[in-house]
Amino acid sequence: MRRIKSILANHGKFLQFVAMLLALLAILLTFLFPVDEKGLLATGYFGVFIVTLLSAVSLLPGPSAVATFIAGGTLNPLLVSIIAGAGSSIGETTGYLAGYGSHGVIDNLGTGPDWLKKSAFYKTFVANVVKWMSQSPFITIFLIAAIPNFFVDVAGIIAGRAKYSFIKFFIAMLLGKIVRFAMGAYLGAWFIQR
Repeated sequence: MRRIKSILANHGKFLQFVAMLLALLAILLTFLFPVDEKGLLATGYFGVFIVTLLSAVSLLPGPSAVATFIAGGTLNPLLVSIIAGAGSSIGETTGYLAGYGSHGVIDNLGTGPDWLKKSAFYKTFVANVVKWMSQSPFITIFLIAAIPNFFVDVAGIIAGRAKYSFIKFFIAMLLGKIVRFAMGAYLGAWFIQR
């Protein structure tokens, strides 16, 4: 433990910068090498894992909800939920790493163009998530992950930026994603098996 703290103290800014670069590289790779989701789903649980992982890494919405719906109808919906939640949670770490790595590049979370701070998006969502993250970060991450929305990346960036514990972030994200994908997998099981 002391060795890790020593490395972070001596190379913290560099490691943060590397984390941000790795997150950006992972996002870029999902655009450069598209994946055949239907082919991956044919591989069963592994395909569900890869589809949800790649969907979470990408900034654009992916087919993870459809994949879990279809897989839930043909495979065990509980296992589909857990595997999809794990894949998606691992993919969402790119947002956390980008936020954590931004410390090496950006000095203050409040910095940014005035037009962004005045925008309705910032006032209604980003400012609230920052407030909620300061009051109850675990619950905030869990709820944002459990409810299908496009703002999970923002929560991950804010958590990383705030240097919220990675383990707590990952557990909250995993539990929320399992709940989210359980809804789709069990609906798929209900509709497809009828």
